[in-house]
Amino acid sequence: MLARVAKEKVIPLRPAAARPNWVPWATAAAVLLAVGFGLQSVALRRQVAERDAAIAELRRDFGATQAQLAAREATLNAILEPDVRLTTLTSTSTPAPVIQLFMNPKKRVALIHAFNLQPIESGRVYQLWFIPKGGKPIPSVTFNAEPTGHAMVQEVAIPEAPNLAVAAVTNEPAGGSPQPTTQPILVGTIGS
Repeated sequence: MLARVAKEKVIPLRPAAARPNWVPWATAAAVLLAVGFGLQSVALRRQVAERDAAIAELRRDFGATQAQLAAREATLNAILEPDVRLTTLTSTSTPAPVIQLFMNPKKRVALIHAFNLQPIESGRVYQLWFIPKGGKPIPSVTFNAEPTGHAMVQEVAIPEAPNLAVAAVTNEPAGGSPQPTTQPILVGTIGS
């Protein structure tokens, strides 16, 4: 009986079942995740670089706008000073060009602000003249207009001649002339 009991209590050994080989699958999944994260990282870097470039461009634009506003404020302050006098130079041509000549006799500077100036041919410029009462025209700055017909020239020196009576603009060769070579296009009386 003992042999029978011992036989019944013995459990025969069976070979262990083969475990599934998950290591290659886990490795493949890890590689795919790494590639995915790498691609996402590259895409995020590109987006950040594009954003940084856009921010830099906005900063440049903002800086340029601030500089333009500062220049306009300085111009506005210059023409609104108490000693500034306005002389308007007009013409009979159509569309009628107009030049506002803001003169500060105390500081001996002027500012030219022109509208509706016709395009001038190549090799030619507009030239400003100051004409004293009973005297010869005194040459001043030369300038051109933008395609819109607008022009602005700042810090124009006012000659030290006594009795400046008239300001005029002529069409002259590039570089200007010592004496007018054409009839004035615009003329205005300088107030005292």
